[in-house]
Amino acid sequence: MEQTPAQDASPRVSVILVSRNNAPAIRACLESLERSANRPELEILLVDNGSLDDCPRLDAEFPSLHLHRLPRNFGMVKALNIAMRTARGEFFLILHPPALVDPSTIPALLAKLEETGAAAICPLAASPEGRPLTRIHPLPLPNELFRACNDGDFADWAAPPADRPSEVDFVHPPTLLVRAYFLKAIRFLDERYGEHWWDLEICTHLRKAGKQILLLPFLPVRLAAEERQIPPSPAIRALLAADRFLGAAVWTGKHYGAWQGWRFRLRALARVLSGALLGLLTFRDTSFHLALLANFVTGQKIDGSQRGL
Repeated sequence: MEQTPAQDASPRVSVILVSRNNAPAIRACLESLERSANRPELEILLVDNGSLDDCPRLDAEFPSLHLHRLPRNFGMVKALNIAMRTARGEFFLILHPPALVDPSTIPALLAKLEETGAAAICPLAASPEGRPLTRIHPLPLPNELFRACNDGDFADWAAPPADRPSEVDFVHPPTLLVRAYFLKAIRFLDERYGEHWWDLEICTHLRKAGKQILLLPFLPVRLAAEERQIPPSPAIRALLAADRFLGAAVWTGKHYGAWQGWRFRLRALARVLSGALLGLLTFRDTSFHLALLANFVTGQKIDGSQRGL
């Protein structure tokens, strides 16, 4: 099919989405993007991580969508890298469904990024009722990251200022408009990560390079209510936990030195081993703890080698 001049022009913004069995959320996100005021300036890329629902067929509903279908779940980092390496935009907008953008959101984010010279801009995430959901955190110390791995998340997220833009270190949920040249300069994301800590990696590189990450409270991105998920099996919970610990060890070694990275691994191994022993003695969540130990020792991150994930 012959392309029109508008289709031939390089897009200004590459919107990057990753799907995994969440077709309703992805569909709603795509519908909101199609209504964006600067839609001709956007290219929308979706990488599907081996979904079994309608995600791999959404290009039939959205013909301009650039869809990459992966046969299995290769993890968030691999999927993001595939999208970024094929993206043509000057800016990357990494969206985390169920994010919904208003028609004016992306043009306003882009204008603010160019006005301020910041490396990245984060809109405020809000609930369907308008309640602010975005939380911020300083770049963590290794001990803080270890506790977050152990507990499943940081316990001390803070609410950002509601009345003014603010410079932040690390933000959740990770909705980021980033200058593409910066991610290209670091050769995209380190694929020693699997599912976790990719957002911390981006923020760390930006902040350590002296670049600004600005949070804008007046440009909310609405998060639609998520459907209730079936609790994962012990095997999947164990794989996710191992991926979290191993990725955190990679981050610690990269940004605090090799010795600190190995120290983190040894502490994590001691924690995982003690959990396995306790599980054997008490018969509480034994299959999870034993699977976590096996995954940690063998270095199992989420990388497409697993089936049924």
